[in-house]
Amino acid sequence: ELLQSVASKAGVFFFYESNCAQCELQAPLIKNLETTNGFTVVPISVDGSELPDSPFDFYNIDAGHAKKLGVQTYPAIFLATPDGQFAPVGQGAFSLPELRQRILIASRRSNIISSEQFNRTRPVLNYENNIAEQLTLQQLSERLSNRSLQDKEGFVEPEILLNNIKRNLGAQ
Repeated sequence: ELLQSVASKAGVFFFYESNCAQCELQAPLIKNLETTNGFTVVPISVDGSELPDSPFDFYNIDAGHAKKLGVQTYPAIFLATPDGQFAPVGQGAFSLPELRQRILIASRRSNIISSEQFNRTRPVLNYENNIAEQLTLQQLSERLSNRSLQDKEGFVEPEILLNNIKRNLGAQ
């Protein structure tokens, strides 16, 4: 739903070179954003030629946008708003889930979506199983400063450390 909301406020500029293998791999995933999330996709050829087996009905020839946006490698993906603002999504090929996540991050950075909207897409922490919440850094530091756990150089063996943490968490 949030991606569809972003799609109603921004389009995707897809910069490619016609002889770029990564661009050929990325194109169908960019097309997927168009068909499943409603993004307006603007494919832009920087070398003036169409991608082989392009999933797009049209393409534009770059008019200097790639240079202006600092494109270093292809494919390059940017969000573009109707008022002419651009937000980098990434340069290089990405999986569809990573592409969607990067679009949300770019949308947040560009204030297309709010922090609250973005945070609703993040995983929920289970604080009951979060060791950092149960054992404060100070408690851990005090317990590890016990010289009996350390060797002569102050190193605590991982197994000893793990057993100590388990024992201390069980005591709380």
